[in-house]
Amino acid sequence: MTDLAKLVVRLEAQTAQYMAQLDKANKRLEKFDKQAEVSAAGIAKGIAGAAVAAGVAFAGMAYQAVKAADDMGKLSQSSGIAVESLSQLDYAASLSGSSLDELTIGMNKLTKQAVEAAKGSGTAAKAFAAIGVSVKNADGSMKNTEDLMLDIAERFSQIEDGAGKAAIAQELFGKSGTKLIPFLNQGRVGIEALKKEADALGLTITDKTAKAAEEFNDNLDRIKFAAKGLANQAANELLPVFGAMAERFANAAKEGGAMDFAVKALSVTLKTLVSAGTIVTSIFQQLGRIIYGVGAAIVRVANGEFSL
Repeated sequence: MTDLAKLVVRLEAQTAQYMAQLDKANKRLEKFDKQAEVSAAGIAKGIAGAAVAAGVAFAGMAYQAVKAADDMGKLSQSSGIAVESLSQLDYAASLSGSSLDELTIGMNKLTKQAVEAAKGSGTAAKAFAAIGVSVKNADGSMKNTEDLMLDIAERFSQIEDGAGKAAIAQELFGKSGTKLIPFLNQGRVGIEALKKEADALGLTITDKTAKAAEEFNDNLDRIKFAAKGLANQAANELLPVFGAMAERFANAAKEGGAMDFAVKALSVTLKTLVSAGTIVTSIFQQLGRIIYGVGAAIVRVANGEFSL
């Protein structure tokens, strides 16, 4: 064999080996492509599932925010404190280990004590005098509750903690007074700073938002009552029919043999209806399930349940 022939044979062998390796590499690439497609599909499915879950969670949070705004509006009406201030004070009180409920209860008590102190006598007047806080403005008008609370907080920030301070807090703010001491100890400047921080975090609820939330929740309540009214109307329409049927069965039972005949006739009729798939009770059951399902869905939405 000549050197040229040997070279050709060698090249053919190397080419065959190369092609075999290339074919193996292509198969690996095809396998990788399939795995990549499966992985991509899994990732896409996971992202879609996460997006749906996030949407449901966000809807639930949004409903809770609406409910909170409605509650804040009602609390504002009962306490006489502006909605904006209440929503900000909620944040400030929470960071101090207190709650908005404790704060509003205490401030309601403070309002009553201020009125008593304005008369110039009683334990409330002595408590205000002990910390050097006046319940009236310079022009003789009564201070609003929030300003009075901030004045007290400023004095509390300057007074050492102890039994005397706790006694004054309880006298002015009632049972929740001692729990509010950490909040009051921040002083006017500290509380005002936390109110601004709450506003910067988007926690301030405006009067407009509170009113819109109240209207929204009222409409949900109207829907629930409308569903209840629909059920009552259905009952009013069906009861006379059911009553007449019950009366006929009772009369038939009294006639003895006639009842046996009626039962046999009814049995045949029911069997026929079963085979035809048109039993009246089944229809009513299906209708009842539909009405119940719609009503239950409305109630879930009204209660802030957004699970799929």
